[in-house]
Amino acid sequence: MTFVPDLGLVDLAIRQVVDCISYSNILPPWNETIDLTYDVRRKRIAQRLEEIASGLPIATPFTINVPSNGDRQRVWALPSVNDQIALHYVSLWLSKRMQSVTNSKVVHSYLINSDDTVAFVENQVHSWSRFQAATTDRGRHKYMLQIDLKSAFRSMSQKGFIDFFERRVSHTPETAILSAFLRTNGAEEIGVPLVNDSLFYLGNLYLSVVDEVVSRHCSDFIRFVDDYRIFFDSQPELDRAFSSLSKAIKDTGFEINAEKTRAGTVDDYLSATSGRTVKQTKGDRDYINPVIFSDTVDPNGLLKLLDLAVNNYDRYMTEGYGRLVVALIRKRILTTKIHESMTCKPDEKFDVSLGEQPALMGKLHSLLQDFLQRNDQTWRISWLLFVIAEMPGQSLKSTVEKIFHDKKLPPLVRLRAARILSNRESSSAEIEQFHDMGYLDEGQATTRTRL
Repeated sequence: MTFVPDLGLVDLAIRQVVDCISYSNILPPWNETIDLTYDVRRKRIAQRLEEIASGLPIATPFTINVPSNGDRQRVWALPSVNDQIALHYVSLWLSKRMQSVTNSKVVHSYLINSDDTVAFVENQVHSWSRFQAATTDRGRHKYMLQIDLKSAFRSMSQKGFIDFFERRVSHTPETAILSAFLRTNGAEEIGVPLVNDSLFYLGNLYLSVVDEVVSRHCSDFIRFVDDYRIFFDSQPELDRAFSSLSKAIKDTGFEINAEKTRAGTVDDYLSATSGRTVKQTKGDRDYINPVIFSDTVDPNGLLKLLDLAVNNYDRYMTEGYGRLVVALIRKRILTTKIHESMTCKPDEKFDVSLGEQPALMGKLHSLLQDFLQRNDQTWRISWLLFVIAEMPGQSLKSTVEKIFHDKKLPPLVRLRAARILSNRESSSAEIEQFHDMGYLDEGQATTRTRL
């Protein structure tokens, strides 16, 4: 039977990837897109979905090691833009059939957006706030156990992941497409790859297998992605549950992260976190890691975030906080473009606020020089080059030219330098072609560079 994609869902997938999903990618796009030729793109995505469903291979996506907490690095994947749209189509299709899997009174992460914006999932800042409020509301319980699943996405069996969805919607072209994406990203031991909110949403659904286990060992708990807060009325009850929970969770293929396990009274937790607007880890006694603060931020606020990242890069120039900063800069760029297209004038407030920062620029330059001497900092070098490129009024042209011409450096780094030097705008027709390309190929095409 021929697979015929839902064109309305295709249109929504295109718009959401461009307008919101791409902000959760690990690297910024080579081309910021305001307008797409929807008729052309709709036809291409429908064709791409049919190709994948029929068994045509998916190109292996670009992957990169990205600093996480401490010295740890995790592998992220970045498919072509059109493959991201195809993947998101599947997530949208499944979301319309599986919302009942997630209990919103228990799970506070990656819930489908219900407001009048085009966003796919709820703002995760607001979701985190609701998670915190749900903790406060459970003050009637005396004790709380906090557990985190170790390497949650890496621990997800690809076969188990597909079986989970097919038990609920049967084997369909959509689940076949999802399976093809997982296989493309490597062997079974890699688990579910880190890509963007399309897969994070599906992973959040899959964690309901752990929710079922936890619910059998306690009467009240809440979850945000892979972080659980489980409530008890006595210490012996908590101790008994934790002992049995460890084994039960292991039977699902996951493992409790002992380093992040915390047990104590609810009052102690609420006292420790009251009044905080930024949650951060300062050793073993803190409860939670950094979370994103806001969907948008003014230029001065953005400067403060940048300053925090460059002055404490081990903690903040990472996959979580680093992605946030890039997303906020991109949103400022997009806002500026829209402002200029409507008024034919530059957004001077944005330019001045980000342009006259010699101390910050000096620190960025110093870090760049340091990272260029190391062979494990490709993502951070690319992050710095992106940030530097988007700070009007500042120039490191000679440094950028040296980076571009240094053949010992990784292609991604050299292409990010080339993007700064070329600064050309791609046409709509070019973007239609570029979005079929892998990340590095698109970078070469955009900058007209051949490495």
